[in-house]
Amino acid sequence: PIFSKKSYTERKHSLFVRICILSDFIRTGGAAVAADRLAHAFLRQGHEIHRITSEAHEHGSPIREHTLFLGRKYLLLQSLCTLAGRHHWAERARNKGLVKQLHDLLRAIRPEIINLHNLHGALWRPNLVEAALLHAPVAWTLHDCWSFLAAYYPSHSPEPSTEAIRKISAFWRRRNQGSRRHALGAATPSRWMSEQAIDSYWNHHLVEPIPNTHPTEFFRPLPKLAAKETLGFSPETPLVLLAAGNLSEERKGGLLLGEILALANDKSVQFVTVGNIENTSASSVNIRHFGFVSDEKLMVILYAAADFLLHLAPIDNLPNTVAEASCCGLPTLAFSVGGLPEMINNGQTGWLASLESPLELPRLLSNVIKNKWYKQKSELVRNHALSLYAENSIVSSYVSLFEKLKKGSSLSAVSS
Repeated sequence: PIFSKKSYTERKHSLFVRICILSDFIRTGGAAVAADRLAHAFLRQGHEIHRITSEAHEHGSPIREHTLFLGRKYLLLQSLCTLAGRHHWAERARNKGLVKQLHDLLRAIRPEIINLHNLHGALWRPNLVEAALLHAPVAWTLHDCWSFLAAYYPSHSPEPSTEAIRKISAFWRRRNQGSRRHALGAATPSRWMSEQAIDSYWNHHLVEPIPNTHPTEFFRPLPKLAAKETLGFSPETPLVLLAAGNLSEERKGGLLLGEILALANDKSVQFVTVGNIENTSASSVNIRHFGFVSDEKLMVILYAAADFLLHLAPIDNLPNTVAEASCCGLPTLAFSVGGLPEMINNGQTGWLASLESPLELPRLLSNVIKNKWYKQKSELVRNHALSLYAENSIVSSYVSLFEKLKKGSSLSAVSS
């Protein structure tokens, strides 16, 4: 909302906050998309937003953008160090340069709070967090387990390197032993991620579950028959949507993908995939691959055309695709893992299968299609999504977290 000058004056001391969002990318990857949506939600609620990323700025963005990136001088140094066989020299110089840039930016911005998102996509080291803590309290939004495991998740993900584990361990050792001017806390999109974090290095810090927010006015139900006609699908054939950045990744269900798509051979169901797939040799008139879709308007039409979303991930935090589908009134069939039981009311807004039984999901998929369980669920699913991802509530929860961290800024740690 747009506030009058009088309203701003009355509320600035109790509500408005100067927030600096530190995120590896602007909109590349699910975590970056979630961070971007949160930034715009803060902005709409009247907060002053600065964002530091590794990407070029978006033209016309209402957010005050800043870039943390080393240019030609570092690239030249990297080439020289590579020729000399001294890779660690280049990394040390890169890290030192990024820390200096971050200090310069934060001194200019003077944030009241720093909301940290992904670091690892841009290959930023955790000592950037230490640098940020010299300027303001830091609320780290945990989109995965990297901050304490140096890996996406405890299972179904590539094993972290010894060097990555060493860097994370060194960060927490310094955090627990050294001087700490400001407080460090975490927001986790799911309660499941909170439990993972608290059972780790985060156990002496404030950790609060706060879902990601999503633009519910944009992701909304559209007429299904019109959407199917627009995309050239039969109105009679059940349409199952699978969507992820990379559907072939193990953590996104890649090991099950071929088995599930083979069900299309009976021609009683239409499968649509959105996302990168390593092997699209599975050919059938009842399978359509859209590839990676960056156009959110097209995604809304795909959600509208589908009868339900099939999410194959064997582990996940609070996936954007499931949240977006729910906002569009689309039920989801998924495994009962990670944060998914918090997103889906089993039997009402979707269906949850046990990961322990390999036959349960295919059997449940067949029953959903055969018995048309997806019918007449749109309003129920949409209302559930509105209760989970409402912007006002989520921004309010973040501001409450920020205030707790600001009050605990002089403490050595903030206990949950």
